[in-house]
Amino acid sequence: VLGSRGLGDVYKRQMIVYINGNDNRCKQLAKLMIADGYQIQEDSRLISSCDIIYLGKDGQGFEQVDFKNNAVVLSLLKNQRLCYLSKLKGFNYRYLYSDEDFVVENTHISDEAVIAYMIIDNSISLSNSNVLILGYGHCGRDLAAKLEKFNAKVSISNRSDHYHDEVVEKGYRYIRLDQLTLNGYDFVINTIPSQIIDSDILKTKDVNCKIYDVASTPYGLKTCDRDESYHLLKQLPTKYAYDSSAKALYKAIKRAVDQYA
Repeated sequence: VLGSRGLGDVYKRQMIVYINGNDNRCKQLAKLMIADGYQIQEDSRLISSCDIIYLGKDGQGFEQVDFKNNAVVLSLLKNQRLCYLSKLKGFNYRYLYSDEDFVVENTHISDEAVIAYMIIDNSISLSNSNVLILGYGHCGRDLAAKLEKFNAKVSISNRSDHYHDEVVEKGYRYIRLDQLTLNGYDFVINTIPSQIIDSDILKTKDVNCKIYDVASTPYGLKTCDRDESYHLLKQLPTKYAYDSSAKALYKAIKRAVDQYA
């Protein structure tokens, strides 16, 4: 449907797209799709007439929409209700975080943004700094590799020991989560969507240490435990390098829609 492999430019120009969101990435996404021949529908009341619907994070609040038959409905995170309804009502639903290529591209952009915050927001260099990364999934692994190139001293703590051997082979220090303290670190980066940094662990933090939380909800700290050293960095691809973020998102949308052509 999308691109040169699709049903042709004439049909493509007839396709109507709804984009839920007004951040910089969504604005740029709309420009890319308009330049590629698609019509953008901005009125949410007419969403049921659209062929491609991008619902943003998780599609919450759109479960009652009567989507067009064979429409492709997309969100970033999986919405179980939309997944179920798609089978009943004849629309196609896909969550884009199931696309490994998109996850990797999105991770690179997010991690660049985290490091940019660390550089701009601090009086010390990343070189020879002590950085603790909580979590070793896509984000944690990529952050560790990037920070190593800045000559930072990287430590990793994970909820399980599954990555222990890989972490050690990479030359990082490995710390079991049940033995975690924050003493001695200049930076702590949390990528684990769980409130693992409790008040007792916070007491071990050095005064000048800053915590950057890039996890999804419920984030790494309870609201009552957050102070001026804590920085919640949400939705970074919508704010940092949003042109590149929009291109990555558009490619993922094209891949998803092509599956239903």
